[in-house]
Amino acid sequence: MPERPANPDARTSTGAALLWSVFLAASWTWCIGMFLPVLMVRDYGAIGFLVFAIPNCLGAAAVGWFARPSRAWMDRHAGALRAFSFVTIAFQAFFAGWMLSGFGPKTAATLAPVLLLVTIAAAWPSRDAAARLIALGVYALSIIVLIRLQIGGGLSWTAPPLAGDDPTRTLLAGLLPLAPVVIFGFLACPWMDLTLLRARFATEGTQRRLAFSVGYLVLFPAMILLTFASRDIASLWGAYASLALATVLALHVSAQLGLTIGLHGREVAPQQAGAFPIRRLVMVLAILGAFGALGIAAPSLPDRFGLTAGELLYRVFISFYGLVFPAYAWLCMVPTKDGHDGPARNKIRVWSFAVGVAIPLYFVGYIQRVELLLIPGLLIILGARLALPGGPGFPFRRKPI
Repeated sequence: MPERPANPDARTSTGAALLWSVFLAASWTWCIGMFLPVLMVRDYGAIGFLVFAIPNCLGAAAVGWFARPSRAWMDRHAGALRAFSFVTIAFQAFFAGWMLSGFGPKTAATLAPVLLLVTIAAAWPSRDAAARLIALGVYALSIIVLIRLQIGGGLSWTAPPLAGDDPTRTLLAGLLPLAPVVIFGFLACPWMDLTLLRARFATEGTQRRLAFSVGYLVLFPAMILLTFASRDIASLWGAYASLALATVLALHVSAQLGLTIGLHGREVAPQQAGAFPIRRLVMVLAILGAFGALGIAAPSLPDRFGLTAGELLYRVFISFYGLVFPAYAWLCMVPTKDGHDGPARNKIRVWSFAVGVAIPLYFVGYIQRVELLLIPGLLIILGARLALPGGPGFPFRRKPI
């Protein structure tokens, strides 16, 4: 079961709430927030950034604005919450390897220890106070790096034009069908993130709302906006047209990836206060090594569906957060009409069947970029609630779950 704060009902001071806000912003700055906007704007123009950023920020903030999940609720969904963290760790590790593969051995050997040290530092603490201070240090490092890039002329604030020969078609046939899937994912996934739920349990009342509001309406937007402005540098990771700037940017990305990996490692392998976190470190480093190697190997793999192997694998990981996890939250976490909100066997069957049917539509829609097919895929997931026992529209009642 995920580790809980010792006193989840304790009141927090304003200073502690603001420190939690930094923790929240830093823990949510994944390789999704740092790179998906680059793909969105490349494919759909500047409005793609807004479609990404607005539901992302509001969905994460909502975890602190609305009713707190109970301990029993977290216990019922412990397996799914852990799975979310495991996939998140693997995703960051893959992206780290993919990023480092764009540099020569000497530069990569300089950046890899940064990633490793931040990962170990973030995974080590058993107490939240230490984890929050590490998050503060990483957030401050990223801001310093991004300011350095701005001073060096490395950030671009020019809005790119709409992609494609027909901008209107790009919006109507591309971004418009994709937007509901993005919104659905960003509204559902924060409720499965154990780092957000940890902060949710550790803060109360006004201080909780302050922490989540400042974290996701001020600090996190600043981070993803500044990182997005460095998109031209990111494209140079393997080109060496500006190796110095690319290396500085990679320092920021490596630190953020390490922090996310370490913080999720704390959740899936808890420990007693003061104990040596050997189990946690072995697990985290094993995942980091395996999926980091996959990322390093990605540039040598063949292209598919008009995408490089790296981007294809990146999009496969994204599909967990656009389909698999949101579908679980919608079908198993949201209470049915009879008040049940657990992963009962018959609910898991409905979830598995709905995801299995939707996968081909999501694959063609998101991987092969025929976005219109995402709409029927999403409707299958949303409509699957009609098949839940005790749910709306179910034609008869079975025995209680």
